[in-house]
Amino acid sequence: MSHEYAIINAITLSIWKIFIISQFSKFPHSFERRVRLMSVRYGRVDYSKEVGDHEVADGPALHLLLVISSCFFMIPGVYAFMNGVYLLAILSCITTVVSINYWRDAVNGWRRNADLLIAKMSFLIYFITGVVHIRDWHILLVGWPNTGLILGSYYLANALWVERSDYWIIFHMAFHFFVSIGQLIVVHGSYVVMEQ
Repeated sequence: MSHEYAIINAITLSIWKIFIISQFSKFPHSFERRVRLMSVRYGRVDYSKEVGDHEVADGPALHLLLVISSCFFMIPGVYAFMNGVYLLAILSCITTVVSINYWRDAVNGWRRNADLLIAKMSFLIYFITGVVHIRDWHILLVGWPNTGLILGSYYLANALWVERSDYWIIFHMAFHFFVSIGQLIVVHGSYVVMEQ
């Protein structure tokens, strides 16, 4: 099973790299401007609002990165389903759908509240499952630092949002990425325990 886990990790990292490279190579502007164009720092985008000396780009393009990074949660969902860990598979799929539903048009309201609630419940369930089931020190050696990266990227994204920095979106995308890696680790650990 560790071979399949390595393949899924490689695929996830490849998709992430290809996507980031393709997004940032589309614009002939500076990195800061590209991030600014994709920023949704004001909740609902005011299309006439100027950001610095540039006008804000089209609304749906601003949310595209977070919609796509929300799709990363589906990878552990499929992996869990393939290995018979159905509770985690369903949880990952629900998390994916709710997150995409919010980021497709990020405004305050019930969709945001649902995203925050499901994300926190999902984190708690995955965390408890990981603590209870994972005993292999090889998996723990990757899992605990990844948990720190999850919490750190979430904290930085929120801190940058409060400071109205355009770079918050990168840390929130990183948060989605590290969560999906953490979910893969917990699913793999749960599958190993089921097989014993």
